[in-house]
Amino acid sequence: QMLSIQAVLPVFFVICVIDYLSCQYDFVPCSPLQEHFMIEAASLMPLIAPAITLYYVQPYRMFLQKLLCRKNQNKTAIHS
Repeated sequence: QMLSIQAVLPVFFVICVIDYLSCQYDFVPCSPLQEHFMIEAASLMPLIAPAITLYYVQPYRMFLQKLLCRKNQNKTAIHS
């Protein structure tokens, strides 16, 4: 399942690139804000792939759960 999700990520990247190029060559009227969001969406792709790995690989997920639980316990102890 993890590999299937990661295999679809380049499709989203290609969609961003096609949308950006269509704006650059005036096939579609675009605003600077829209261009900014296209670039931001494309730059998030390298962040999403490792996050998917961290979620689906059990040792990584268990480590993150322990780490986050420890942080939450520390926060509740400080606020109590």
